[in-house]
Amino acid sequence: MKCFFTVLTALLAIFTVNAQNFNDLAVEKQYPDDSKALEVYQAAVDRQVDPATPASKVTWLANKPANNWFFSLEGGLAWLGSEGFREIDLADNLKLTGGFALGRWLNPVLGIRLDVSAAKLSTIMGESSMLYIGQNHTNPQGKETPESYWKADGSQFWKDRFFNDGKKYKNGYLCDFTYAGASVDLMVNLKNLFTPYNPNTFFNPVIYGGIGYAHTFMDGERTAVNVMMERFGLQFNFRLAKQWDLYLAVEDMMVPELFDRQIGGNREQDQVLSAKLGLTYHFGFNNFIKAPFGAVQTVEAAPDQSQIKALNDKINDLKQRLNDCLSKPAPTPVPVTPEHPVGLEPVFFNLDKYDIRDNSEMAKIEKAAQYLKDNKEAILVLAGFADVKTGSHSHNWTLSKNRINTVADVLVKKYGINKNRLIFAPGGDKTQPFSVNDKNRVVLFLK
Repeated sequence: MKCFFTVLTALLAIFTVNAQNFNDLAVEKQYPDDSKALEVYQAAVDRQVDPATPASKVTWLANKPANNWFFSLEGGLAWLGSEGFREIDLADNLKLTGGFALGRWLNPVLGIRLDVSAAKLSTIMGESSMLYIGQNHTNPQGKETPESYWKADGSQFWKDRFFNDGKKYKNGYLCDFTYAGASVDLMVNLKNLFTPYNPNTFFNPVIYGGIGYAHTFMDGERTAVNVMMERFGLQFNFRLAKQWDLYLAVEDMMVPELFDRQIGGNREQDQVLSAKLGLTYHFGFNNFIKAPFGAVQTVEAAPDQSQIKALNDKINDLKQRLNDCLSKPAPTPVPVTPEHPVGLEPVFFNLDKYDIRDNSEMAKIEKAAQYLKDNKEAILVLAGFADVKTGSHSHNWTLSKNRINTVADVLVKKYGINKNRLIFAPGGDKTQPFSVNDKNRVVLFLK
């Protein structure tokens, strides 16, 4: 019976790896040394238990309401395209603009934000312009009318209202006005749209577009103007650190032509072109992890084929040993115990720790290294566990993996063992190889 339970324990550990290990390798490759990412992934896998759910349905984890938000500050230059813009020199038409945005990435491809911008722009007004004075003003002849557009005729009314505070400029007057706009934008990360997601990539191009509201502020006797606007842009993000991006954006804001309080000519709308430099701060856990809804997981990174072969060979060998145990009457009891499954002693750990606790445990790893050196073709399975009475399932799974990593690091870095000869089998607390709870804080050597 000891043979039966020993082999059964090994099979359980191996099948746990078979169900998750290859996907864990993908997560580990995507998030190296990120135990938080592995913990979030494992917690999701623990919840995905409905076999009727199609495997094609996936979720991007680490995306709770408080996750993946960002705040941006930006500044740059804006140019107004309106009636008579060809008569304005470029240097006189370029004005400072600034703004901020608050948004959230819903997944690696799609995001949404509220964007607010403002600028003081210049427009040229001529005495032949069609000017917007607002529906509640009286016309130059003193009659009240709902009509909003008037042709300037050089009268004192137009000079007082539009020209006197402007600067005489070529064929008209150059007048400044201030606007502010706010829009809700949909953002698309082009890199993640067409290539695999990598949170550490340096360059991310983003296109965005949205609709909103633009307000031209009242100044003097000139009326305020409120219009709907459309905003489109291309943003080049450069990753400075985990939470900081520097970006360059080019943008086009489209508004009705009365935005600058004049209409006419061959234009049906005005536009504000801008180029801006900005800084973005990301807050919340901002790494996304792809995990299944259902029993099948899409593998994003192919594991090493030698590990697949070694794992399959190990499964077949253990199956055969289990069949032998079941089909043959047990001979004289063999002194094989869970503590010594292959003649190598288990490496025990302290509660909630994954560092080697003392020299006696280090000596066990040295013994395993000597075994591999003496048997050049041998492959060892490192089966890690955590006790079931402390910690959550996801935490214990991560803890068991970290314990395996610790043992493997010693074998590879201190004793020169090729990592391809080691198979990692984290079991968390789902399998308990020992009846004594504290002994399950362990890494077993299986062959």
